[in-house]
Amino acid sequence: MKTLMLMMFAALVATPLFAQDKKTPPPAPRPPMEAAVEEPLPRAMKIAFRFEPVEPDDRPLWVVVSTPRYIVEINYETKEIEAQIRVEGRVRAVEGKFLVTYNAQVRFSNADGGAFFVSEGSARLTPGKERQVTTVGERSLMVLLTYDDEKE
Repeated sequence: MKTLMLMMFAALVATPLFAQDKKTPPPAPRPPMEAAVEEPLPRAMKIAFRFEPVEPDDRPLWVVVSTPRYIVEINYETKEIEAQIRVEGRVRAVEGKFLVTYNAQVRFSNADGGAFFVSEGSARLTPGKERQVTTVGERSLMVLLTYDDEKE
């Protein structure tokens, strides 16, 4: 009886091991996101960001892209204020316009305290036409998308 039970136990344990041989092999591991090659845009684009109203400490914020993903960040510090502005997203051609997704983050601090603002969304933009896409704190984020005419 013990022998019979031992054989049944061995069969139960071994069955899953042998059954694995009959299954299809596991899929190959996916490459990391950074390694994925993205489809290039039809033409290189320049994406410029600015805030309204303009303040004396404002810095230009723009990036030229030939693939959909972009990140642009600026950090600056003076005796009165410390600030960080970061905008990232994707751009792709859609029916003669461009769909631009964005995640805008503004962080600043001074002697009186600080604040952190985040806004995320998307907008269809026509090259050459500036558009307000969000309000970050008390300021509007304006985006201007143009074709980059510089030879690549």
